[in-house]
Amino acid sequence: MKRISTLILFAALLFLGISRQPFAADQEEISILVDGLPLDARGLKVNREPYVPAWILENYGNTRIMWKPGDSILEINTFEPESAISKMEGTMRIRIGFYSKEEGFIAGKNTPVHILNINPASLEFESGASLHQRAHQSTISRLQIADEKVLKYLDLSPPERYHHEGLEIISQMERNSILGLDSIIARYESLYGEFYYDLLSTLVFEKEKEISESPTISVELKELSITKVDTDDAGHGSITLRNGTHFVFCRMHHKGKLIIWNLPVTITGSDISLELTNRNVTFVK
Repeated sequence: MKRISTLILFAALLFLGISRQPFAADQEEISILVDGLPLDARGLKVNREPYVPAWILENYGNTRIMWKPGDSILEINTFEPESAISKMEGTMRIRIGFYSKEEGFIAGKNTPVHILNINPASLEFESGASLHQRAHQSTISRLQIADEKVLKYLDLSPPERYHHEGLEIISQMERNSILGLDSIIARYESLYGEFYYDLLSTLVFEKEKEISESPTISVELKELSITKVDTDDAGHGSITLRNGTHFVFCRMHHKGKLIIWNLPVTITGSDISLELTNRNVTFVK
């Protein structure tokens, strides 16, 4: 009788909105590049295939689409790269700032930018731990959760939580645990984001310092490239990069808020201009 009541309660909670993700397919946000620059909008990868907002198809129809199944970047080119590429490098001009209704555009004065040849989210700590593992451990420690079933549920990835494995764990929880689960998930996601991007910033800065200051480069860092770009009082900076995909990482503080950008760009032999603002920000807290 108790199990039946728990399942009925769980079904009611699902109806009321505890499940904010679909059950049927794993999904992940993907970046969309148009002629090498990231759009403010993002797409969705479902079962290794890309889905994009309808207006993108309207504005960028009859173009060349570059996508590899399982990738995290969808590229849209409005020109033929073969005929457009005349150089093996291009200059990227950067402008950093934040739009505010009260103050207008606030320049990111002297805010450093780091350019990487890989997605910084794939960097690991010396112990071999990933960013997700460290952020997850820190979040669980801060929440101080004693319920083993809830801990087991949070150990699952977000898609797994709403599949059979996650539902099975919830069906075994006590009534009070189920009632409080939505609040715990909200607190977990908020804390996880803070820890994740704080750790990501630390990793990028430490790796850049190690590469620039160490007389010898370890095997792990041999294939890694991190270049620091300084900006002026107006938040402007520039760098010349070889053709290919690069990742732009930047951290800015404004009025107690932490602002993070982690965006891909593609250089194809021509100059580009990238504006980092709250319109294409990756994380704000």
